[in-house]
Amino acid sequence: MSGRSGVGKTSIIKRLLRRLPGSRMLLSWTTRPMRASDHPGEYEHVIRDVFDRKDADGDFLWTVELAGERYGTSRSDVTRATEQPSRLYVAAMTHDKVMYLHELCTAEGIQNRLLSFYLLAPPPAILRMRMRRRGDSENSIERRMEIDADWDMQAQQSGHPFIFIPDIDADIENKITRIRSYLEPIAEEYLTTTLSENPPP
Repeated sequence: MSGRSGVGKTSIIKRLLRRLPGSRMLLSWTTRPMRASDHPGEYEHVIRDVFDRKDADGDFLWTVELAGERYGTSRSDVTRATEQPSRLYVAAMTHDKVMYLHELCTAEGIQNRLLSFYLLAPPPAILRMRMRRRGDSENSIERRMEIDADWDMQAQQSGHPFIFIPDIDADIENKITRIRSYLEPIAEEYLTTTLSENPPP
């Protein structure tokens, strides 16, 4: 799941995890402080020295720095996810790192089990409102708005096989319905329990 800050990645992922049986987050490591909105198992929060040491040791498949904080995904966590065909993993990633995951899955012959969604952004005023609501400082909001201003365009021009999800009337349920329509065939094939046996609440 990719997209600009404030598009609703975390909110959508939380609801998907509740509604998709056998699903879980692909763990990310980060130096940023914990937020109340973080989902259990979404992040491993560490100090910068620990993160930098893991990076220097080659533990991460990819890293990114956003608004002064570092994020990374470890090789061992990705390997564990790809070795469990009966479980659905969900990850929040910057759009420019998705290609690494596609390359890895292609090399392992499991590219048909990977779907990349990109959430298109609403107007800037709505993004700012959402980030304030989750507790971001004004300084952090402006830094993020500047950093990811061109992400929608970059993703659309990247050539990566993104499934683009528009922000229609800020309706999160509309987005979830569209995403589930793509996930259901994979869920039916690879998960031990199907969505039909576990309808959403």
